[in-house]
Amino acid sequence: MPALRPLADYVASLRLRYIADGTISTYSKHLRRYFDFIGDRDGPRDELIREFLEGLTCRGTTKRAYWQSISAFHSWHGDRLEIHPRFQPARKTPPPEQAEIARRLRLLPSDTWVRRRDRTCLILLYLTGARLGEISGLKWEHVGAASISIYMPKVSQWRDAPLTPLTRAVLDAWRPESHPVWVFPSLTNGYRTKRVLPKPMCYVHAARFWRSHQKDLGEKPIPVHKLRHAFSSHSHANAALSESEIQRQLGHSTDVMTKWYISTDSTVIDKKISGWHDQLDLI
Repeated sequence: MPALRPLADYVASLRLRYIADGTISTYSKHLRRYFDFIGDRDGPRDELIREFLEGLTCRGTTKRAYWQSISAFHSWHGDRLEIHPRFQPARKTPPPEQAEIARRLRLLPSDTWVRRRDRTCLILLYLTGARLGEISGLKWEHVGAASISIYMPKVSQWRDAPLTPLTRAVLDAWRPESHPVWVFPSLTNGYRTKRVLPKPMCYVHAARFWRSHQKDLGEKPIPVHKLRHAFSSHSHANAALSESEIQRQLGHSTDVMTKWYISTDSTVIDKKISGWHDQLDLI
């Protein structure tokens, strides 16, 4: 197994990417135990990792967390690891239908400046498939004539999302109330006056707004990250985007996680098979 760089260098790189302290602490704990296991052992990297994970006496979810920590560390080294089937993330319930997502977004209140800001942010999440932390730090200079440049701090890379007529209309409607630099600025919460601040909003506000609104409607809340899952599934089913195209739009390094995001509804499968059968002349 090739030599690995010190753990301190990796932790320093995580802090530069503004990763939460709790996440860094968990990564460090997992990697220290991983390094203690490897020690002076010699052998294929994948075999050592599998032996380490199978030797853990913990639940499957904890083993998957160990796997994600090890995989992220090796990705930092430039090595891509294929997720072992036993340690893949558990497949969650598929996102709601496109009509249901659109209905909930349309019902978002817009009676105040903050609600209009958060509403625009959530709509943009669904239209671009970006993460909430990526959209909240968006600047107007990143909005081009045909695309939106989105910075992904999770992997320290940029990606381009298409600026469709619908996306442009949403941004143009919000721009007069926004800040000259930040698309979604913060707001002071003063006692007498409130004013827009020259800094990005905290993404937690949009997530709370999304959750509280659904509770007010008496409906089971859909996690805000499900909007990203909904983008991948709906664009795959309705816009006929391939897995490689969706992988590029989501900014995934491998197609393993992209396949986990895509969930095709049974009705869509039925329509595609029916369309294929209509082309056959067997009777």
